[in-house]
Amino acid sequence: MTQPMKILITGARGMLGTDLTAVFTKALGGKAVVSLGSAELDITNVAKVHSVIAEVKPTVVVNAAAYTNVDKAETESELALSLNALGPELLANACSQRGAQFIHFSTERSSMTVTSYPLLRHSSTKWLPMKPAPPVTITLCIFPLLFFSQPS
Repeated sequence: MTQPMKILITGARGMLGTDLTAVFTKALGGKAVVSLGSAELDITNVAKVHSVIAEVKPTVVVNAAAYTNVDKAETESELALSLNALGPELLANACSQRGAQFIHFSTERSSMTVTSYPLLRHSSTKWLPMKPAPPVTITLCIFPLLFFSQPS
């Protein structure tokens, strides 16, 4: 028997996470979607990542969590690295161990070439999750214009 789809969305309080939560909840219903912001799940905490994935038992984890302040990433490079590279790697590994699919969102900055744009610390942290990952991982690069929410 096939397990019913259950989606865990990380970074669910940000722009992308909020939109993904709305779309998946409408498509699948509220019980099939678990949305967690950084207050509920610190994606850089190994034990917390594993315990949440074990408790929720998702079939798919969608990571919308990220360090997004490009200018501050120059001075907060360790935090940017943790959220944009190490956190997604922890999630991908935890998903692989549990047999869940992992979808990681990144931005157009992760696919820019060094010759076209200056490689700031923020951009370099976005490259790291794109290294070889467990086989159940999908990385999607998006452009900021794709958000569904309207500015206030």
